[in-house]
Amino acid sequence: MTQPSTSTGRLVEEFHIAPTRLLMLDYDGVLSPLKNDTSPEASCPDDLLKQQLANLATQDETHIYIVSGRKKDDLDSWFNDTPSIGLSAEHGAWRKENGNWSATIQPFDKLKEQVVAALLPFVERVPGSHIEAKEFAVVWHFRAAQQPAVAEAAIPDIQRVLGDIVKGTDLAIHTSASTGKIIEVKHTAANKGAVVRSLVAAHNTPHFIMAAGDDYTDEDAF
Repeated sequence: MTQPSTSTGRLVEEFHIAPTRLLMLDYDGVLSPLKNDTSPEASCPDDLLKQQLANLATQDETHIYIVSGRKKDDLDSWFNDTPSIGLSAEHGAWRKENGNWSATIQPFDKLKEQVVAALLPFVERVPGSHIEAKEFAVVWHFRAAQQPAVAEAAIPDIQRVLGDIVKGTDLAIHTSASTGKIIEVKHTAANKGAVVRSLVAAHNTPHFIMAAGDDYTDEDAF
């Protein structure tokens, strides 16, 4: 049996001895491997993962939250039968409390249409890429691009076009070219840092606090 590393062993030890605990976990890239297929069907959690999370959440004074960029409907379809796990969707734009979802920011419907229209030519230019329109964000995915070099070459053009649209607004452009392989337009107020601050405060600053993530969106949480 492989022994845990010193850092992992210390983490486990501190978890067990802490009187109160708060875990905030990203989904894609942390609880589930990143995949070219971004559909919810491709990344659905298996029964083992759900059971492990539920077991953690049932320990005394332990609170588990999945803080994801996924749509709320995706998270609901996966975890609606495990109410002990808290959910935050679209980087904090949606939060589920007491079984109900509530929005934390206002949508940008008019500009969203402009953003989608501006990205359409790049879907044709980069075969294998696609647009995902969420309620509070628009994402251009290029992880499955047939020619990665063509996708990377298109990034500066996309950033310039989108920059003209969001200039002077509360929207921001985020690019993840190495891990997530996306360009995302979302409201600056929708960030995981705000989620973490509210959860830490809501649980009276637990003795053990852990955030896990793998991309630019998680830097706000850290």
